[in-house]
Amino acid sequence: MRIAVTHDKGRIFPRFGHTPQFKFYNIDRGKTYREQIIDTPARKGHAALTDFLKMLSTDILICDRIGDGAQKALEAAGITIYPGISGNADQAVISYILGTLPKNERTAGEKRR
Repeated sequence: MRIAVTHDKGRIFPRFGHTPQFKFYNIDRGKTYREQIIDTPARKGHAALTDFLKMLSTDILICDRIGDGAQKALEAAGITIYPGISGNADQAVISYILGTLPKNERTAGEKRR
């Protein structure tokens, strides 16, 4: 399994469509065996980023704010989304592995409470 997290300086970047990079985690048997940070392509936006994630065999995306169009494009590409997540990127992946990462439905238009 391959997990991508919107990433900037160890934290989850708050806007999917503008993320400067993704941190990728390869997971096998509940353990991370490879981590890699890759800068996003020069062209931004949900279509370009969806193609980028698909090209890199992403199964799961962990992010904070994400719009409806991006969610639909990612789901059509077979990528499962965990939106509305903030904080430390590594900790979010650990929470996913442990089964404690919430699957929020918050999108770009909603504000954090």
